[in-house]
Amino acid sequence: MRILYSLSILMLKANALSIQAGASRKSSLRWPPEQADPNAVWDETTDTGPLGKAADDWMLNHFRNKMLIEVGLTNNDVSPGFKGVVELAHVLAQQSKGSPEKMSAASRRVLQALFPNWPPAPPGEVWLLANFRKLFAQPFPIFSTKLVAGATAAFCGWLIGRIELLDDDYDDKKQDAIRNRIGDGRNQLIQIKRCRFLEEAGCASICVNSCKMPTQDFFNHDMGVPCTIVPNYEDLSCQFKFGYQPTIADELEARSVSCFSICPVGGRYRPGHDLSSGSTNDISDLAKCEMNATTSPYCSELFYEEIFGTNLTTDIN
Repeated sequence: MRILYSLSILMLKANALSIQAGASRKSSLRWPPEQADPNAVWDETTDTGPLGKAADDWMLNHFRNKMLIEVGLTNNDVSPGFKGVVELAHVLAQQSKGSPEKMSAASRRVLQALFPNWPPAPPGEVWLLANFRKLFAQPFPIFSTKLVAGATAAFCGWLIGRIELLDDDYDDKKQDAIRNRIGDGRNQLIQIKRCRFLEEAGCASICVNSCKMPTQDFFNHDMGVPCTIVPNYEDLSCQFKFGYQPTIADELEARSVSCFSICPVGGRYRPGHDLSSGSTNDISDLAKCEMNATTSPYCSELFYEEIFGTNLTTDIN
């Protein structure tokens, strides 16, 4: 078991170096990135989701109204249409006063509010979501994972751009013990060619704390469907990987992204987000250990338990 202990330390250091290298690479991005697909820009006059323009317009207005309620504004306070949604995302970030945790919680409340809560569920729950989780996600996890992936692809194009629902061809036999996939991967991968929301917001913090983190929490906890979201800041693409639970490495990778050159707020949303600056507010203890490659007994035990699913002290003894 001491060999596994040493292995955990090596993995800890390697992961920290990888994260730091990624942060340095991303900090030099231009906006929009040169690698972004010029043919994938969402055109409001011609582009629609699979359900048509009427459905897109209804979803946009429904989503926008819930955001207005969350931040305490009215339609007259922001621009019309999608531009107003982006403005509201910035207002939400400003109201969070630099707290990624508050920003994510508020964004998750917006997602929850999109669904009916009648009859009223207990505090912190939404009736429709709670019943979906109990009646579908828990007894039929594979069916529910594919269902939610398909629904996301059908309803969310207006927000995140052109979407493809693909098969996840990752070889299940090669996965490690932590990230076993739910389902066979067919129709479980959403590929976003050029994220409309990210491009218009121009802010890494909004992407991470108003989209990735709260949406993952919404799928995994409110709906009971495993999902990991993987944005690519080099070409504005993104993947929703249904069937995979997020990990500490996902959190580190997301929060290590440096500010974009176009950042409209000059990095004022950064506290607790930019690991490369040394700030670690609202980051889990294990993430802090990985960031600093700390080999203290406390960090070593945390990392060992995450990788091997058992207590380090018990195994060594």
